[in-house]
Amino acid sequence: MIPCRFKYHNSRLAKEFKLGIARGSYMMPFLQKLGETIAWSVVSVLIFYGCLRLFDKVDPIDYREEIRNGNIAAGLIMSSVVLAIAAIIISILLTP
Repeated sequence: MIPCRFKYHNSRLAKEFKLGIARGSYMMPFLQKLGETIAWSVVSVLIFYGCLRLFDKVDPIDYREEIRNGNIAAGLIMSSVVLAIAAIIISILLTP
């Protein structure tokens, strides 16, 4: 056997690396989870945008114009709507 300078040359990870197991087996689940996270983030942003647009269409008040004019009550209503939509989307995404 060739002498090894590394302290853990007989560890499980070293043996797996010699067999070629550790080269790609741990990376695929990580990449799959990363892809799922990015996909669900995009889906949630699209749902959030669609809900805000729907709220703007259904409610007769133009909240953006009211906020530009300095109406604090309109800003509070829009912030509560944004928080409510975010809470609904989070609860939908977290249910199994």
